[in-house]
Amino acid sequence: MSTFVALNLFIAVVVNAMNDSEPSPAETQTQAELKAVKQDLAALHAKLDLLLLREEEPDALTAAGGRQPPGTASPR
Repeated sequence: MSTFVALNLFIAVVVNAMNDSEPSPAETQTQAELKAVKQDLAALHAKLDLLLLREEEPDALTAAGGRQPPGTASPR
């Protein structure tokens, strides 16, 4: 009986290790979706930073080569 239990325990450890060795398709898809969400979030942060910079310092943004905020005259 103890040999049977030890053999089953050994088989369970081996099967578990083989199962963890490669990700499942669901895990792979989740990782891809997470990466896309992180990229979208980074793009939104960049846009928000740009909008905040425009609101706080429109002259500094224009001097750095950015576009003019709406309603302001362009320097000639």
